[in-house]
Amino acid sequence: LKRLLLERYGESDDDRFNALMNSALAGGTKPSQLLREMRRNCGKDLDPNTCFFKKLFLQRLPLNIQMILRANTYANVEEMANKADELIALSNNGYGSICTVKKENGDKAPTLEERIEDLEERFRSLNRRPNDAPRTPSPKRRSSSCAGRHTSPVCYFHRKFGTRARKCRFPYRYQGNGRPGTSWQ
Repeated sequence: LKRLLLERYGESDDDRFNALMNSALAGGTKPSQLLREMRRNCGKDLDPNTCFFKKLFLQRLPLNIQMILRANTYANVEEMANKADELIALSNNGYGSICTVKKENGDKAPTLEERIEDLEERFRSLNRRPNDAPRTPSPKRRSSSCAGRHTSPVCYFHRKFGTRARKCRFPYRYQGNGRPGTSWQ
């Protein structure tokens, strides 16, 4: 009767094989629990201490745990699963968790993006200002010949150098630029 019930309602070999191949370590599942599930799915057909079964078990664990377990030797797969339980417990407590990133405040990301966009806009506006502003010479760069141009009939050069002046700029009418002793007209 038991055999008939198992044949009728129990898992087939294909179902157990698929469950064995697709078994994975879920969020709250310990590696030792995963090992028990894998043993149940393989039944008596596969020895859990074979190299194939150990590799299949290791592949289901997180990469950092795999690397630690592969660096050591274990007498059997049970010992390996117990060590994996310890390592998972340590990594869940935050000790040695190098690869995990905790996202504590998800609302900070949009504010950072907004701040970056604001800074980019400010940068663009700074780049636009010099082109938009009218260009006027600074007081230091204005030549002295322009200053007082219309108030004095004598140009800057003649004010500064007198008869030794060699240049005279428009609108002044000093004939004989460059020749000392020449006079105004």
